[in-house]
Amino acid sequence: MTIADIITKHNISDATLKNWHKLNYIKDINNITEEELNQIIQKKDASRRNKKNSLETIIPKTYLSSESSATLLQQLLDLKDTYEVEENTLLFYIIKKVLANKFTAEIETEVKNILGNIVEPDADFLTALEKMQFNFSSDDDFIGALYMSLKSIGDRTKTGVFYTPAKIVDLCVSKIDDIYTKNSICDPACGSGNFLIKIFNKLSERFDEKEIISKIYGIDIDPTAVLICKLNLYNLTKNINFNEIHILNEDFLFADIPNNFDVIIGNPPWGAKYLPDYINKLTESYSKIIARYDSFALFIHNSLNHLNENGSLIFILPSSIINIERHEAIRQEILQYSISEIADLGRQFSEVYTDTVFFKMTKSDADDDSMIYNGKITEYRDIFNNNPYTSFLVSSNPITKSILDKIKNADSYFLNTNNIKYCLGIVTGNNKDFIRSVKEENYEPVVSGKNLEKFYVNSKSIEKYILYRPEKFQQVADTSLYRSSNKILYKFVGKKLTFAYDTDGLLSLNSANVISLPDDLDGYYITAILNSRLTQLFFDEYYNTHKVLKNHIQHFPIYNLPDNLVAQIVDFSKQIIKQKNYLLHYEDIEDILYTNLELTNNEIDYLRKNIN
Repeated sequence: MTIADIITKHNISDATLKNWHKLNYIKDINNITEEELNQIIQKKDASRRNKKNSLETIIPKTYLSSESSATLLQQLLDLKDTYEVEENTLLFYIIKKVLANKFTAEIETEVKNILGNIVEPDADFLTALEKMQFNFSSDDDFIGALYMSLKSIGDRTKTGVFYTPAKIVDLCVSKIDDIYTKNSICDPACGSGNFLIKIFNKLSERFDEKEIISKIYGIDIDPTAVLICKLNLYNLTKNINFNEIHILNEDFLFADIPNNFDVIIGNPPWGAKYLPDYINKLTESYSKIIARYDSFALFIHNSLNHLNENGSLIFILPSSIINIERHEAIRQEILQYSISEIADLGRQFSEVYTDTVFFKMTKSDADDDSMIYNGKITEYRDIFNNNPYTSFLVSSNPITKSILDKIKNADSYFLNTNNIKYCLGIVTGNNKDFIRSVKEENYEPVVSGKNLEKFYVNSKSIEKYILYRPEKFQQVADTSLYRSSNKILYKFVGKKLTFAYDTDGLLSLNSANVISLPDDLDGYYITAILNSRLTQLFFDEYYNTHKVLKNHIQHFPIYNLPDNLVAQIVDFSKQIIKQKNYLLHYEDIEDILYTNLELTNNEIDYLRKNIN
């Protein structure tokens, strides 16, 4: 197989193939056999739980309104296993039972066209199913919950699709201003219809079913989900023709949509994995820059194209929309209009560890400078425009804002010049093969993140040793960066900043990354500034993440203090490192910084009580 064939068929990047070749998994990168590739993939799957390829299924209890619905779902899955019923067959008979007398010959044909072959199940299965009581809320997308339970986590991860918990759907629907005045409401990634069901039920308080069906629209790329969505809405009506329901089986990013909408609402896909051909298609239809957006950002961009003037966009989004650098372009696009509300919802999806945010904006001129931010009315436009990466973060209180203003106005320089080098620690590709817990001949200590303390490397805690053979490792930087005698190691993962100065040229793994400084920059001084409460506050307020990235560090201010004060801080830093105790002179260094920034007593008290 050629490299191009592999990338297309298996969605494996060129860089991954080169790493496998470097690790001797592949003998000849220009002539890879299918058998060789399958062996590698099987080995990877056997060695670690690979979420992308996971066959695990989970009952989405939070998606349903009641515990009884989740219990019924579990009973159906148990029934499936007991009688070894095919997934599509189970789905077919559940649809038939839920729709009951509405399951006409026309609907049966439609369902079979989408689900495909339906295998006649055991008669005992049908008898057991017939005896089961199907009691669930009309607000619940029960069929969709079953479909979701039958799909693997891997399938949903690849497409960026995770269905929205019932309470979050309720929140979003409640945020549609004057919902009864809206003529068109669309969910562009409607799935099996949980948002649209609740919107239908809300509108039914005021309108007849024909008028409601004329107002709501859905789009989804999954034909089975679209079928279920239409069936759900059809089942809520009495005299509506199935084909009158406006649910399209299309890709929203390329759909030929006949009109714009007053409201676009939903939970767009996050982090969908796109193949090269699809990315090329995105580039042709949008632009090269927009084609690089995350899937949720693409949905925001296209939703703005399909909103009526003064229309509302209401989405559930990953928290990365707020402050991650790669999403700056979509934030700048959003700021051309008016943001109504942002609220941190924390972790809401059991299968995803990402925090979520509620996001609402209006397609109107960007003249309103106030919004609701985590429940409080906040002026936001100037703050966002002046934040690093145009991040959507607002200082948590007036004291914090005052301190940040003083930090930003201080005479400073930044660690962003070409002679400052950043690199990851060593990625071996297989620590079992390369790392030892006991020192052997020619092996040397290797530092990980847990060996780093503020200011210094805790050499007594090092329990890993490595034979330095860079040509064998999966990813490695230039040796001179690791061996530098003027370098800072820092923890890559963790909300508490930890920077350790290293003059011994220690090797480090990728949990302890490297800043290699030129000779004209004093590492003792810079280490002290990076470990300060001021830098921690800056990081918390502007980035609010558990990963410390190069781009974050390049925005941290390094203060241009008078030479005598720099000398004092350098001396304190050296003593801390020598004594292996950062508390020895930490407050002495902090006092110098606070005095230089002319912080008030209230501001100093705030830092000492809240930033550790």
